[in-house]
Amino acid sequence: MALGGRAGRGGWRQFALGVAAAIAPLATAQTVDNPQPSVMEIMDAMVVPQSDALFGVGRTAPATAAQWKALRLDAIVLIEAGRALTVAERSRGPDWDAWSRGMAAAAAQANNAIDARDVDGVLEAGGALIESCTGCHSVYLPR
Repeated sequence: MALGGRAGRGGWRQFALGVAAAIAPLATAQTVDNPQPSVMEIMDAMVVPQSDALFGVGRTAPATAAQWKALRLDAIVLIEAGRALTVAERSRGPDWDAWSRGMAAAAAQANNAIDARDVDGVLEAGGALIESCTGCHSVYLPR
């Protein structure tokens, strides 16, 4: 069903832009009701489960299109987690940011291997991910 009969003349585009403009402040507003996640929350919600999924390829490789897609989404979340850890509120300095970017780069490498259905490539990216994680944890993980 066309919006006002104008779907072919930008009606959908105008509608989408209007919706985006209306919800953008809600998505970016930081309030008491919408606190920014902490580093540990990002680790628990975005890094640990998704990195475990990538590491799990060494035990059981994806066999179906749905399993490859789920693994790709895990890699994408890790890429974004790496970016999220470098924002000013979470950054602990240049070394921290470098390890976080390393995590995102390893996840991007995994994503490329996933797109190619290359199990060995995913495992190689997992090795780069381990290097990033252990390097960062050796300096920043509370003991």
